[in-house]
Amino acid sequence: MAHQCKLLFDRGFVSNYKAQFAGNEVQAFCIGGLTWDGHEFLDQIRDNSIWSKIQVAVKEAGVPLVINTVKKFATVIIDKMVNGYIMNTM
Repeated sequence: MAHQCKLLFDRGFVSNYKAQFAGNEVQAFCIGGLTWDGHEFLDQIRDNSIWSKIQVAVKEAGVPLVINTVKKFATVIIDKMVNGYIMNTM
């Protein structure tokens, strides 16, 4: 869990990360709150229909299900939904 939290910090999704080590092992760690980017990312994938579309698109594209990939697909899917809505209402 400490490693995943460190990755979230490195990616800019949480505001702080501190670990206490004993030898080569993490004995304790703490993280800060979500950053703006962290909240934005969660908001993008929170909706089950969007998350399902992301999973299908990632599988069809044959790319790994990693944060960067998910963010890119989420942005494209949401943009398409917004553009479709705009075109249908004008």
